[in-house]
Amino acid sequence: MPSYDGAVLPRQRRLPAAAIVAFAAAIAAALLVIVPTSPASAVERGTVRGAIYQNGDLVGRVKMLWFDRNWTFIGSRMVRGGVYGLTLPVGTYHLQFVDQKPAYDVTKAAPADVTVTIRRGTVQKDVRLTRGAAIGGTVRAGGKIAGGATVIAANTSEQSYTTKANSQGQYAIGGLPPGRYSIFTYDRTKQWVDKSIYLSTVKAKPFRRVNVNLRKRAGTLSIDLLTASDRYKARATVTVVSRKTGQFWTARAAGGRVTIRGLYAGGYDIQLPGWDVWLGGRVRVNATVKPGKVAFGSATLRQRGGWITGTVLDAFAPAYVLPGARVRLYDERGGLRDTAVAGRGGRFMLDGALTTGSYTVVIDAGEMSGGYLGTEPRRCLYTQVKVSNVRLTTGRGTEIGAAYLPPATGQQKCPSPTATPTPTPSPTPTASPTGTATATPTPTATPTTTPTATSAPSVR
Repeated sequence: MPSYDGAVLPRQRRLPAAAIVAFAAAIAAALLVIVPTSPASAVERGTVRGAIYQNGDLVGRVKMLWFDRNWTFIGSRMVRGGVYGLTLPVGTYHLQFVDQKPAYDVTKAAPADVTVTIRRGTVQKDVRLTRGAAIGGTVRAGGKIAGGATVIAANTSEQSYTTKANSQGQYAIGGLPPGRYSIFTYDRTKQWVDKSIYLSTVKAKPFRRVNVNLRKRAGTLSIDLLTASDRYKARATVTVVSRKTGQFWTARAAGGRVTIRGLYAGGYDIQLPGWDVWLGGRVRVNATVKPGKVAFGSATLRQRGGWITGTVLDAFAPAYVLPGARVRLYDERGGLRDTAVAGRGGRFMLDGALTTGSYTVVIDAGEMSGGYLGTEPRRCLYTQVKVSNVRLTTGRGTEIGAAYLPPATGQQKCPSPTATPTPTPSPTPTASPTGTATATPTPTATPTTTPTATSAPSVR
């Protein structure tokens, strides 16, 4: 059940020897990096710092990525000089360090993951990189050397490493964590293809030779991209995945269509990012690729996000609706998810690719109007109201009912009581108040409506 108050809500997975003076300078530079967080949650912060070594020496250039305790990506940056520093809200995080030597360098270190619990103050966490596994060989397509072929090594931890073969078809990939890998190879001319090569064991030593021979004619797939109500109009990078081999191809979609060449024969799924109110996901393509042919098909996103509706009223003259009010929606992390302007009758709708969770609605007059709403003779300066803990379910609507926006104090034509009322949600739905506004009402707790599920609105 949502709770109301007049407080202001501010705006707010993985992978992918120095001199003492230089070391100290690197520490000072690293500690200047402070990661901003949403002011919606004023939490204590702490710092983690440390050195990055390989074979006892500081590593010159590393990419650092940080994730929350559930491996949700937060941010990344380059670290030079072998010393890092990071300031974050207190909590537990995963840090990942990726050697930036070229992919073909067989001496490249494997990525290193560390888990750190940040508390108020500073904690030191040094990192040691070790040399990764390496594979390499020669690529042929249709029996000929395949210069410029792309080779991807993908492991069971959903990490992938990419390189290109030289003009003689030779390739190498270093920095691989030990494990099991599938090797996917893509002909530069997109004419030849073959199944992936599975490596059950890849170890740090010795170097493993893996030659690739693409022997089958490739096909092409042209896909119309749709939603349940319209074309999928996003310009986005999409991924098609072979249901037979697991191999994947990426391409740019535009105008509701994407075409991918160089595919293995068989059926495909496509991974589409979310767009507008539609949630992204993996969708079946209703076409079958054949060697040397073009297959035409379509794929449709059908799962829409949730939405929130309500009405903005004057807190002390409840019959007075407030069209033009700015309405913003924040998620549990303080991220701004949608912004709307109340229309006729003070009605608003917030939507997008919104999934099940708890949200906060913030209502004010907005900067463009200088804080004023209404028409003369009752054009008033208004403050702000926050509706917290609004529960939303994917694919369903939540009606929060009346949201009462209080005028600022000290306005003769817009009188308000000495103490701004703090509305409390009613346990059962109540109708929006009606009647003629009085000059100086004396409200107690302003009535509100318990959120209720609503039917799907028309999609824009």
